[in-house]
Amino acid sequence: MKDLSLLSEYNRDEVNSYLKKNNNRNILNVNYWNKRFFIDEYSKDKKNDFERSFTNTFLLTKNNRRKNFELKKYFIFNYNSFSEKNKKEIIENYN
Repeated sequence: MKDLSLLSEYNRDEVNSYLKKNNNRNILNVNYWNKRFFIDEYSKDKKNDFERSFTNTFLLTKNNRRKNFELKKYFIFNYNSFSEKNKKEIIENYN
């Protein structure tokens, strides 16, 4: 899967389907979010789906400090890629 070009929509869909199959197992893994982010960057129409998933995961990890910290770092590094609505929601819960 690593060698597939993300320029092809078919390849993006293949990688994305693989990631979704492993969603529950990898949802707290920052590398998972990085891969999803890169794929969704190529497919702007699906970006909202990614942001909603990330925001929900961020909110659910409040009690898991280590995972929440990793997601906070991810959010900071990719701040400009999030919509204003999701930025606001994450920042309101960023304690």
